Amino acid sequence: MKQTLVTYGFCLFALAGGCAMEASDAASEFNANNQQPKSDAAQSKLFARDIQGARVLYTDALAADPNNPSAAAGKAVTDLLLLPYSSSFTAVITNSLGASRALNATRDVIYGDGGLLYLLVRGVPFADGDSFQGIASLLEADLPWTSRQMTSATDFVAELDKPVNDLWSGLEVVADDLADVERNLDVAIGSDAFTTYFLPGEVFHDQNLNLVMGKSELAAIRTVVSGVRAAVYFVGAYDFDWSLADAFGAQWDNVAPEDPGYQADWLYEDYVIDFMSPRLFRAVVQPKRLEKAGTSLAQTAHGIAQTLRLGEQNAKDTVLSWSQADADLVTELATLADSVGDAVSGTTPVPYTTPQTSMNLSSFFTAPGRVVDGPWFEYATLEDEFGPYQSWQLVDATAEAFLVNGVMDPEFDYNSPPDLELTGDAAQLTTDVSGDFTGDVESAYFSGR
Repeated sequence: MKQTLVTYGFCLFALAGGCAMEASDAASEFNANNQQPKSDAAQSKLFARDIQGARVLYTDALAADPNNPSAAAGKAVTDLLLLPYSSSFTAVITNSLGASRALNATRDVIYGDGGLLYLLVRGVPFADGDSFQGIASLLEADLPWTSRQMTSATDFVAELDKPVNDLWSGLEVVADDLADVERNLDVAIGSDAFTTYFLPGEVFHDQNLNLVMGKSELAAIRTVVSGVRAAVYFVGAYDFDWSLADAFGAQWDNVAPEDPGYQADWLYEDYVIDFMSPRLFRAVVQPKRLEKAGTSLAQTAHGIAQTLRLGEQNAKDTVLSWSQADADLVTELATLADSVGDAVSGTTPVPYTTPQTSMNLSSFFTAPGRVVDGPWFEYATLEDEFGPYQSWQLVDATAEAFLVNGVMDPEFDYNSPPDLELTGDAAQLTTDVSGDFTGDVESAYFSGR
């Protein structure tokens, strides 16, 4: 639970990059570029961690001027920050994830004083210690789960016996709601008047987490949102007639020799993998979600290209450190990302491949979709320099049937894909662009101070 909540708070803003700015300097830059009174007032709300109040002001500013770029950016960001308090998210956690009620928005259990981030910044661990209470106990009155439910993953899923299909139906509504976030980000990204949006570190209880976001950062956030929507729609199109308790329950901790499927050397995770392996991507039961997934995936791929190009055009350090980027490699990766987006609609050459390869992803996103019959993983005997050992490995035939055959031309063995020849190192580019923000997040919340 700790990792889930913390990851939510930052996954949309930790865009593999960062810079830290003094709050006064960053706020001055923001105010110089955004003269609307309600946007200025919303900034004051954010410094006071009144995210809901800031969203109201951004909403009012957008109602008066739907093309106001700073209000559009602010509305999108605050909508994301407050997503855990939304009605669609509440429906998911209460209907499918064992919550008894909504998260406590009145005291703001995530961002408020005494809330999750407040405690993490102060080095409070999630679990209780011998002489102190951890986060689970301190926030138990404000969270919709009991401390017993949050003790372990198996305790959390113990009573989650509804089909996972119900969970995906709820997540589809959340994904639909995120379309408004994408629209508002587009308003800001497409405006010549927009330069930067400032989100003060006070929101996260640490001034080292001041975020100054330009168009490339907003495009990256939009890309992440589109990617999340694509994943929800695509996976949710398939049949999951089993429950979370079936897949991840404590029954896998106590498999006895007389039980069906018992293996003497298997641990909990082995039984989980064995359960999941023959049950993924077997039948499409919601074909309309496939089309929605294709639209969102195309937006995700083109969004990656847009993020790269906007960053290279501005070539300055805001959250992402674009001044360190290899310009030629950025161009190549943007072209490659665009080709993936185009392949959603039909056959598209994949640049920089040897031998020259084409890709057609359309069969993933049109009825009847793509399914597999065989298991995804097998427990096999492998060997390394220390001798033979047993471990799970992907079944090549299943991966090729789902991901390669009828998709790539020419088709290839899953373990021998075509060479992708770029002029630089994409991994190094990520390091160069990432800057200090990821480290700042780790220092703020995971340093144990």
